[in-house]
Amino acid sequence: MSHCLNPHCPKPENSVDARFCQNCGTELLLGDRYRAIRLIGQGGFGKTFLAEDEYSTTETQSATCVVKQFHPAGEANAPKAAELFEREAARLEQLEHPQIPKLYAYLEQDQRQYIIQEFVEGQTLADELAEHGPFSEPQITNLLQDLLPVLQFVHRGGVIHRDIKPENIIRRRDNRLVLVDFGAAKYATATALERTGTVIGSAEYTAPEQTRGKAIFASDVYSLGVTCLHLLTQMSPFDLFDVSEDAWVWRQYLIDQAVSDRLAAILDKMVQNSLKERWRSPREVLLALNSDSAAPAPGQLLSLAESASKTLPTTIQGNWRCVRTLKGHEGKVYAIAFSPDGQILISGGGDNLIKLWHTSTGKEFRTHYPGWFSGHSNLISSVACSPDGKTFATGSWDKSVKLWDLQTGKSLQSFNEYPFVSNAIAFSPDGNVIASGSSDKTIKLWRVGDHHSPHILQGHNGLVNFIAFSPNGKILASSSFDKTVKLWDIANRQELRTLRGYANTINSISFSPNSRFLATGGWDCEIKLWNFWSGQHFRALVDQPNCPHPACISPDGQTLASASENHTIKIWNVYSGTQPQQLSGHSSWINGIAFSPDGKLLATCSSDKTIRLWRCD
Repeated sequence: MSHCLNPHCPKPENSVDARFCQNCGTELLLGDRYRAIRLIGQGGFGKTFLAEDEYSTTETQSATCVVKQFHPAGEANAPKAAELFEREAARLEQLEHPQIPKLYAYLEQDQRQYIIQEFVEGQTLADELAEHGPFSEPQITNLLQDLLPVLQFVHRGGVIHRDIKPENIIRRRDNRLVLVDFGAAKYATATALERTGTVIGSAEYTAPEQTRGKAIFASDVYSLGVTCLHLLTQMSPFDLFDVSEDAWVWRQYLIDQAVSDRLAAILDKMVQNSLKERWRSPREVLLALNSDSAAPAPGQLLSLAESASKTLPTTIQGNWRCVRTLKGHEGKVYAIAFSPDGQILISGGGDNLIKLWHTSTGKEFRTHYPGWFSGHSNLISSVACSPDGKTFATGSWDKSVKLWDLQTGKSLQSFNEYPFVSNAIAFSPDGNVIASGSSDKTIKLWRVGDHHSPHILQGHNGLVNFIAFSPNGKILASSSFDKTVKLWDIANRQELRTLRGYANTINSISFSPNSRFLATGGWDCEIKLWNFWSGQHFRALVDQPNCPHPACISPDGQTLASASENHTIKIWNVYSGTQPQQLSGHSSWINGIAFSPDGKLLATCSSDKTIRLWRCD
């Protein structure tokens, strides 16, 4: 069947092979190739048709497509319809993304304007809600995880969608969500953001500033948050806000289901009327969503530490002292790492050697056997043990990263960094990925057991000298000679945030348990503790006149150990900022520092060719 495109045609249905409408004589083929089949939607500015491209091939595009006709209901709306047509065509042409419909063509025929775009086969979330009822927390979490990166991409292109709602989100057959209808979108130029414009969007989902004609990126965050509240409750957003109390009351409408405090806090912050209280960008929401808890205020950190200490190994309070000095390296020792059970310490040095030590006795573990852990031809700059304790990885200035069997000493896999140097490595918490920071300013994500090329994260302007995974494995932090720390969303391989505040190089990164906060050390002679949800640091541990290099947080999150330029180790109370003890013993620069998994031992390695084990009495 063919559908006539004349909005005034009394009988628009025609035979499938008709060239002209049998009722009004209007040409049925649009642009001499697109044939409307049936009407699938209409509004104040026009209609949407399911159509077929009679000249398409499977190699280029699907024969099924969507035709959007811009035809205003009244003469007064004609200029706005023309503006929306040009705007949506420009947006779709610019935004090429697998979760945004492709633009095939835009044209004018019979004094009417048309956009032809990809047909997304699936169901809108509005239809899904009507058919299956309220969404569950996992469904809302998956929605945010899937759609926030798309929205982040749109904003990076300088575009504000301005009409996010369940009707404009389609779940494709592969279960991915697609963001549609960019007719209301606008460019977020500096002048546009300052100028009050026409109010466009769906009133129920529209942010307060957008109703005043001043939409910003955070307006889309608001609309997405309201969409989630509607999907959770199946209630109109108008009913979910109590005007007399000036507060959202959506929790009252949850039907036979609970929403965790963490997700509730994230959603509440998405729909704050005040811009100061609202998430400002999709990446801020992603950052909170990919952490194990919602964003705490700085004043909450002490109570969070107290609750964490009830379930995590607690660092013994008291005086730390050196209990063993491990000697055996013939050159400077650059890197150390504990096995998950804390019984083995792995070290690598400037002598190109890898050594394993029993922490209980201080004796070497079979490393005197010929062929054990041999293969690097230059100094070993970093080591990391897998979460299951069966393997470990080493990074070297010979421009390679190697994976080793801890029990047999055999090399299992070699990742070629050539022609660049690997400066830092880390295992993901599930043990499936090895991340390496490189002198080419990138982070490479190597799949264990996979010999394909790595995924590459780009964004730093200097060599990457330190990396660390968050405890839940969803975020990777990297520091660089460009004086910044970058946080990356591992699932989507996108940058979430850049932390700035150092005037000099950053040389260490350490996550607290449960991803509560992040500690960084730098050549500015201070360690910064960051609330990385907000991108602000809430405390600085000053080590004047020495530069802290490196630093790490204890497993209970209450203690931080840092190595100073004067060859000492300082033990800090994270929450009070006090420095209770200074440890001495090394005679040269300290290159590495690590707590054992139970927090009872502290290991340090030095350019004096020794490793020291410290215990708290």
